[in-house]
Formats: sequence, structure tokens, C-alpha cells
Amino acid sequence: MHREPSAVGVLEDNFRSVFFSSRPQTEADALAMHMQLKQLVEQLLQHGCELPSFNLEPNFQSIVDDPCPVHTMKQAIQQAYKPVYDVLSAKMVQQGQKDWHDTMELARRYDQAQLAKQKA
Repeated sequence: MHREPSAVGVLEDNFRSVFFSSRPQTEADALAMHMQLKQLVEQLLQHGCELPSFNLEPNFQSIVDDPCPVHTMKQAIQQAYKPVYDVLSAKMVQQGQKDWHDTMELARRYDQAQLAKQKA
């Protein structure tokens, strides 16, 4: 039984994908990631999704003296959006799909295996 993904399903997938797969290289990338997530959350809310109330503004205070600010920014962004991510993951599991973490972990291992093959 394959059903077309709903608009909400697509937004949820996009959110998880941005949340989990973003690899910001610069502070501008990290800010773009934040803006993407913020936009996706707003769209989910417009579609009537029930999301936990949370602070949409990541805490970037810690990056002032940070030797690798991009990594810290990514962590701050993920921390800010984690409540939404958790809700979407729980919903997926409820619908009988694998948790996103499992899927991403498999993808990561596959990527590593491919890289190892290329280096060999």
C-alpha cells in the first residue's frame, strides 16, 4: 500500500533531512540551516501540525570565543530544534517507519564504506 506523501510528510522529511544532514562549512551555512529549519517549522504549523512550543532562536552566545564556531553553531541550532525533531521522529515510529536515526546511521555507514573503497 503505497500512498502519495502528503505536503506535511514532505515538510517533515525536509525538516529531518536539514536537521540531520546539514554539514555547514561556514557561519553563513549554519545561519542558512537555521533559516531553513525555521521556515519548515512555520510551514508545518501553517499545515496544522502540532509541534511543541520551543525557542526558535538558537543560543549563539557561546560562539564568540569559539575556535570552531561553525560546529558550535550547528550544535546550538540542533539543540534549539531538537523538540520538533523528537516529535517528528516519534510520529514516524508510530506510523511503523524506522526511526530516522537508524536510516541516517545506515546511510552514514554506507558512505564511509564507499569512501573506504575509493581510497583502497
